[in-house]
Amino acid sequence: MSNSSKNSKDLLNKNLIAIGTASNIATRILNITVLVWLNQYLLKQIGPDEYSLYPVTVSLMAFGPILTTLLNSGLGRYAVSAYAKDDEEEVTRLVSTMFAPLVGIALLVTVLGFVIAGNLERILTIQADKLSEARWMVSFMFVTLAIRFPLAPFSTGMSMRQRYDLDNLVFVACEFLRIGLLLSLIRLFGAKVLWVVVAMSAADWVRLLLRNAVSRRLVPCLRFDRHMIKWSRAKEILSFGSWAVLGKTVDTIRTSADPLILNRWANNFEVSCFHLGSVVASQITSAANMILSPLQDALIAMDALDDDERIRETYIKSGRYALWAAMLIAVPLMVFHREVITLYVGETYQKAGTVMMIMMFLLPVGYAGISLYNIAYAKARINQTSLTDTLIQVANLALTLYLVRTLHWGAIGSASATLVTNGLGGMLLFWPLGLKLSHTPARRWFRETLRPGLTPAICTVLLLLLCRSYWIPDTWIELFLVCAIGGLAYVTALALCMSGVERRALVAWCSRMRAKLHRAGSLSR
Repeated sequence: MSNSSKNSKDLLNKNLIAIGTASNIATRILNITVLVWLNQYLLKQIGPDEYSLYPVTVSLMAFGPILTTLLNSGLGRYAVSAYAKDDEEEVTRLVSTMFAPLVGIALLVTVLGFVIAGNLERILTIQADKLSEARWMVSFMFVTLAIRFPLAPFSTGMSMRQRYDLDNLVFVACEFLRIGLLLSLIRLFGAKVLWVVVAMSAADWVRLLLRNAVSRRLVPCLRFDRHMIKWSRAKEILSFGSWAVLGKTVDTIRTSADPLILNRWANNFEVSCFHLGSVVASQITSAANMILSPLQDALIAMDALDDDERIRETYIKSGRYALWAAMLIAVPLMVFHREVITLYVGETYQKAGTVMMIMMFLLPVGYAGISLYNIAYAKARINQTSLTDTLIQVANLALTLYLVRTLHWGAIGSASATLVTNGLGGMLLFWPLGLKLSHTPARRWFRETLRPGLTPAICTVLLLLLCRSYWIPDTWIELFLVCAIGGLAYVTALALCMSGVERRALVAWCSRMRAKLHRAGSLSR
């Protein structure tokens, strides 16, 4: 293994990674809190017909992340790798090379957005009185997407320096801006789903500009120099990006096809039920990706320095920790899915509870090898993950169409198709691929990731099912109390599953936190 370079010390700094992860968690908690309030408020104020406009119009933006992936994924990977090797001139060359194509794409996206908005009634099934509102929503979304492209090359500085705390500080400030603007628009003009998109777009514009300014200050080599353009590098970046696009395309099919299929062959109520039921799983996944984001650049640096042992340890530990965290949330939602939805939005949307339970069953499959994509990205081996995911998602799309269009299973059919295809595909295809890319023996992975990762969840499910057979909570307080019992059992089982090193590290961390709180209390007095 080669010696660490100057810039790689930031990328591999455990304290910076931990701070970035903690700030990502806090930011995601704020985001989920706002989302929970917003969904409940809008459903009570505007009903399922207008509410369904949001997930349906958002699904039209499916190609947006695909384009972003094509043009930015390779840039991000190779720029971070060059920065880890202290080749700052190469970073400037990469940024300069990709800037002009990104400006051109931004202009094309803007024109395409207005064309789609003008012909929206030919694409989606939307009531005539909601058509104008839907057109405005689509227009705002496309303009926001277009702005992202030319700014993207200059906005990677915070990840290069592992300053995700600054990135999240910008996010939180813009989140408060979004909330304030949304509340103001609702107060002035009444409750409309349109204001959600307007407030979100305005906050995104501000965030993009702030991220750009901070990133360029942290990493001055993120600049445009027309004399350093090298088109052969663009070919290499786009070649990497083409595989990333394939992976992003099939992932987009998985997340965006369901609302469109339900809109076409079911009804708006089924769209709303699926969105409500799947939003928890999607938010957990978004949170996990956000938490893992500081690790992505570290993995690229590990690969640049040929540190295979650290990559293997990362794969094993990340899977175990992800299972512990995700299943702590998933277990009570699986057991009390009916009660949660009834208390949240009423018995009318009971089907959403079934969807939520089905989606929770997928978490163990995906989270046991959660860093697979990150490792494949770092090693420039995303062709393997992309091809595997393509096979799974084609099967998912076919089964979804059959269950919804032919059998008329609605939202439950969409969720069931996702569970069957992604569950089996994850275990039979992705698990072996993760072991191969990380060079991890299967027995070691089962012993150190899967078994300890799932044991607390299995114990807690059995306890909560026993509790539910005697006590079905019908208030938030009762639900909180029974979940607290499950949480205590979960933490106890988790402590038993930890290794000696992990328990000692946890005790040391608690001691440091207690000492800091004691000092803070002494200063306040």
